[in-house]
Amino acid sequence: MRRVGLTVAVLCLLCPPLLAQGKFPLKYEEAGPGNDAVVQMNSPARGMNPRKPDEITGLPDGLPETAAYCQMSFGDKRIWMAALVGDAPKLYVDTDGDNDLSDETAIAGQVEGNRVKYAIADLPVSGGATVKVRCEATFRNTKGPAQVLSLRAAGCPAGKATLGGKTYAVAVIDGTFNGHYNDIIQDNPNDLSSGSADGLAIDLDQDGQFARPSPTGKAWEWTLLCKMVEVGGTYYTVRVAPDGSEIEFQKTEPKFGTLDMGGPGVDIIAMSEAGFQRVNTADGKARLPAGKYMPVTLTLTQTDDAGATWMLRQSGGEFRQFEIRPDEALAVKLGPPLLAKTDVRQSGKTVLIIYALLGQAGEQYSPGAMKDKTMLPPPAVEILDEARKVIYAGKFEYG
Repeated sequence: MRRVGLTVAVLCLLCPPLLAQGKFPLKYEEAGPGNDAVVQMNSPARGMNPRKPDEITGLPDGLPETAAYCQMSFGDKRIWMAALVGDAPKLYVDTDGDNDLSDETAIAGQVEGNRVKYAIADLPVSGGATVKVRCEATFRNTKGPAQVLSLRAAGCPAGKATLGGKTYAVAVIDGTFNGHYNDIIQDNPNDLSSGSADGLAIDLDQDGQFARPSPTGKAWEWTLLCKMVEVGGTYYTVRVAPDGSEIEFQKTEPKFGTLDMGGPGVDIIAMSEAGFQRVNTADGKARLPAGKYMPVTLTLTQTDDAGATWMLRQSGGEFRQFEIRPDEALAVKLGPPLLAKTDVRQSGKTVLIIYALLGQAGEQYSPGAMKDKTMLPPPAVEILDEARKVIYAGKFEYG
């Protein structure tokens, strides 16, 4: 009896770690209602040229003059494409990479409103791998050329992972379009452009769908593939099989530091080696995993004496990256007092005046303030002559 009791006790001690990590199989699924948000997370677009580029050496016989051209990146390869809209939409892709489209088979498309959705294409990439992609072209009129061509994965590997005793839907995406699923962001998260890394989605709230990234609302359920992620308050390292057949989570304990933003009312979502991190605390201080961060969104919120809530969103400026060091505090003063600044540019008789709001860290905010979730009118402007007489009065325009 003692032996049995000891065995049960040992098993009970081992169960929590087993439930908190492990390897989980993934299976490729074509894009649909369940994972459509995932494949759209990386959808690069290129403007199209109505004139044939000199690099293209051959075209299919009878290709109309309304064809438009662009190059798309697939890993370290750049592939030429020619798109046709109109009554018989087609897409030609240089699958063999010889800059010659004359030997390529047309991919049929279907017009939906002012866009054409082309059928799924299998494209060979470096190392003998292939990628399944779907292209979409937009146009102004069916008799003219396509103007923009966008690209996205035709599907992604997906499955279930049990972490901390709970089961989550997970999916990975070939964000680099190189036929592999294990490209992670390196030690510099400053590069968030399309094709910089693959992607990972986890249904954190277990509602059956992957939430799209949003400056407000619930946690982001998609991130660039990174070294580790947080699920249920626990951090896990992440490893994805190159072919996307398996994902592995292992519990880890990262080193932490502190970000001190100088007070409440600051909401930051930043990309890091630990995925997207949301910083929004009552005292403006947050404990974060050590590493480099790139702010993706920054929002200021304050309530005035009348109880109205005011909000500003960052639109640029100097606050583009920060680093948290282990067991150290980083003080960054953000927000007010704000400096109103204008940038005047003249071209001939045209004068352009750009209005901006700058915070203490050099971060720039859009002048479009929100009051109780309502956008206020653009700021007014007056131009005075030397005698302080108003010679022009008007308002700035958003955008």
